[in-house]
Amino acid sequence: MYFWEEGSQIEKRRFSRLSYKEAVQYNLGETGECGGSVAYDISETGLRLQLDYFVPINAWITLAIPLRSTKGTKVMTIHGRVAWVQRIRYSDRYQVGLEFSQSDLEVKLKEEFSQYFISRQY
Repeated sequence: MYFWEEGSQIEKRRFSRLSYKEAVQYNLGETGECGGSVAYDISETGLRLQLDYFVPINAWITLAIPLRSTKGTKVMTIHGRVAWVQRIRYSDRYQVGLEFSQSDLEVKLKEEFSQYFISRQY
């Protein structure tokens, strides 16, 4: 585990985040709101994206995440819980931090994400 300071917040992360500027599709479970957004970074346990509206902490979002590799693109469908929300200064947009559900990590992502992160770190 390591720590770093981002703005005025000190954050703890168990997994490093990679830059990930990809379009993702989402479906907000409680309201059924669907759309697309850009993800900005990703780790084995979560990702950060921007939304045009506020989403409450602990809301569940279903995501379609493309993972590109030399073998092609695989789109992973995964559920994420909103861990934090931050309004973007001078904007009506929000940065949202999602934490992937543990059941999805165990079943769907463990191998795919491991391979993706190994390929991106070299």
